[in-house]
Amino acid sequence: MPVGVYPRTITEAYREAHRKPLEDLGYSGVHLRVRRALPAVCLHCGTTQGQIDAALLHGRGSKTDRRGVFSTALADYIRLCSSCHKVYDKIVDNFKKEN
Repeated sequence: MPVGVYPRTITEAYREAHRKPLEDLGYSGVHLRVRRALPAVCLHCGTTQGQIDAALLHGRGSKTDRRGVFSTALADYIRLCSSCHKVYDKIVDNFKKEN
């Protein structure tokens, strides 16, 4: 097959995300960079087990693409385990509905 027909591999996407300036990345690239830059410890419960997500601080997102709202500033993210991330998102969503 001709060059460029094959879809990018995860490794290629990862390398590309680390070559570009943060401002030029999309949702996935920014999240890859955040996961690498911030320690893999849940800020809320302190766990290091399981999946530790890169959670956007609510109200800080400035860009949007097909995956969702995101920010290109590392300071706008915290690391949360999956269960704390779900609770964080639910609390914010409930607060928005009440106001």
